[in-house]
Amino acid sequence: MEMWERSFRLETSRSDLNGIWKLSAFFEITQEMANEHCRALRVGRDDLAEKDLTWVLFKTDIAVDRYPRLGETVTVETFTKKRFMHFLPRYYIVKDAEGNAVAKAGSLWVLMDRTTRKSVSPETYGIAIPVSDKEAPVRLFTQQPKRSGEGTAREVRPQYSDIDFNGHVNNIRYIDWLCNDLGIERMREMEISTLSVSYSHEVLPEDALRNKLVIEGENFQYSGDCGEKPMFYMTGTLRKKGK
Repeated sequence: MEMWERSFRLETSRSDLNGIWKLSAFFEITQEMANEHCRALRVGRDDLAEKDLTWVLFKTDIAVDRYPRLGETVTVETFTKKRFMHFLPRYYIVKDAEGNAVAKAGSLWVLMDRTTRKSVSPETYGIAIPVSDKEAPVRLFTQQPKRSGEGTAREVRPQYSDIDFNGHVNNIRYIDWLCNDLGIERMREMEISTLSVSYSHEVLPEDALRNKLVIEGENFQYSGDCGEKPMFYMTGTLRKKGK
């Protein structure tokens, strides 16, 4: 079972103020698809819990050609490629009703020992992940660009809705933080065309973050630090709606 596929109808809960697919909802669906595929391969949460293991998301890169609109149905497919070092690459392609690719994404996952909090090799535990021969739709980078610019910053403390079952801020909530800081007026006129998200450390309920947004033309950087510790980092591009 090298590929997993499912269709979604864009309802109001997954659309933004412009009636298009909310970017955090896109992240949510990619993670749902990854979880479903892993369960089908018998390497899901419950299967790994027996070995005191878990999958951890390291980074995600997304490119959106066109945002699906409210009421539209899209088909999402996901597959994995050959592992390098401890990273398992997983990719996603979103297609519209005509079969045209409207968005694509790639993510890097690591298998972590829940006791030592260190990454481990799947082969050590007899875990085999099928490798697809499909071409990777996006290029994944593991090296982060240097931060630059002054930008604007605000203090953030995790709230009830930010925390998930694992006891830390859910990966999807970082995307909502970004869009909130980009602001309503900017997001009425602009949309995110590409986004690269790297997770450095998990954000716990007691952490106090300083989130910083730097915008330079159509490019932006968004980061969160807890004291001197970098917690997450994003880079991306904006474009005018309708382009």
